[in-house]
Amino acid sequence: MVLTFLSMGVVRKPLLTQDSASGSVLYTKEQVTLKCKITEDSEGWTYLWYKGQDKTPRTNTGSHFNLSSVVPADSGDYRCQAERAGFKSEYSDSLSLEIKDVPQTKLELQSRWTKVFPSEVVNMKCDIQPPSPDWICKYYRDSQDLNSGDCTMLSIPVSSTDSGVYTCVGVHQPRTLETQPSNDIKVHVYGNCNFSPPFNK
Repeated sequence: MVLTFLSMGVVRKPLLTQDSASGSVLYTKEQVTLKCKITEDSEGWTYLWYKGQDKTPRTNTGSHFNLSSVVPADSGDYRCQAERAGFKSEYSDSLSLEIKDVPQTKLELQSRWTKVFPSEVVNMKCDIQPPSPDWICKYYRDSQDLNSGDCTMLSIPVSSTDSGVYTCVGVHQPRTLETQPSNDIKVHVYGNCNFSPPFNK
């Protein structure tokens, strides 16, 4: 007669994994699913989910625990436990999640004037706070994409077509996650000035 690990009263701890490419750090409003699985004799189990050192489970569900639209309060260590026919497994190893607020962006004018003549240069810089190498900057004029890349200064040798409202956003790489748009900077480029020769009497 073959004895299973359950009939012997020994229930191994389940395997807890994260179904997300985001890693252990997520940002507000992202989603993550945790998976709990008994690797042997896996039919018929229910699962208990715990956060931190709680002894009372947060919920009793299937093997998937979904956190949608996460907030910083969801940060912490998660564990699971499997239960069937009065037998409970050991706790799984803990899995840590850190939830951060999406950074904020601020567009700063680095040159002196916002009302300029053609061929003058307007300099702007998109500032992401808190700074992180995982974020790049995208600049817009009147909602049209101008430039994407690292958050160095944007220099524009202006022409008459460069008048408009400038903004920027931060974009997380490689995830398609964006900050809220920054403040606006309105740039006005004067038309070409044509000077008539002085009138001689």
